[in-house]
Amino acid sequence: MDSQARVQQWAALRDAGHWSGVLALYAASTPPRPAGADVTELVTGDDRVDLSATLSTLADRGARVVRVDSGGTLIGALLHRGLLDELSLLVHPVLAGAAGTRHWHGAAPPPEGPLEPAGAQPLDGGLVWLRYRTPGATPPR
Repeated sequence: MDSQARVQQWAALRDAGHWSGVLALYAASTPPRPAGADVTELVTGDDRVDLSATLSTLADRGARVVRVDSGGTLIGALLHRGLLDELSLLVHPVLAGAAGTRHWHGAAPPPEGPLEPAGAQPLDGGLVWLRYRTPGATPPR
């Protein structure tokens, strides 16, 4: 998501090896992007990217699973709007930030109700992959 057209290196993100592709999400009011960015774009919403419209458009195009690699702000916005049906966390064996200053759900309030465990799997390098179903999530189409 890049409503302000700040990202300039879409190809570098795509080529980082973590993704099979990159989709740039913009709002109608997003400033013009540089020519030749070589990234697929989707424009929803006026001043901000419309998350619900984005997911509906992706579903209409055949997407059944959407993976969001993001920080707390986007995750919190998706949770707040009831747009996530599963939360998948990679727990790294490191500590980041001062106590009480980092929240996985960003500035949005945490979801109401308990997260239901959906799976746990240890990975190489001491990582642990945790999956949770979110309360009140809309079932996939």
